[in-house]
Amino acid sequence: MTGRFRIACVQTNTGNEMAANIAAVTRLVRDARERGADLIALPEVVAMMEPDRSLVYAKAFAEADHPALVAFRALAVETGAWILAGSITVRVGPAKLANRSLLLDPKGEIAGSYDK
Repeated sequence: MTGRFRIACVQTNTGNEMAANIAAVTRLVRDARERGADLIALPEVVAMMEPDRSLVYAKAFAEADHPALVAFRALAVETGAWILAGSITVRVGPAKLANRSLLLDPKGEIAGSYDK
């Protein structure tokens, strides 16, 4: 690679309402890309921070239909940027969750992931 490569670290104030968190992240990612970021790094638990442990599983989704992942993949395509979702909470089994980090390429494909 030649030339410049800019990275933006986006900070959020994640709450327990996923739709509101996704909307806030969407604005921040678009702004970072408009300012020239090629890779936009999001924080851990970027989609939902639910303090009530009894509600965490109820509000979590499997990776295949996770609203945050759907939105972030679309944002990667829209902006042409790489997006690193520090982590999202995903259902991985009956009563089991993972704190999953995902790297999305500019085509919205998952380039890498790992469970923390």
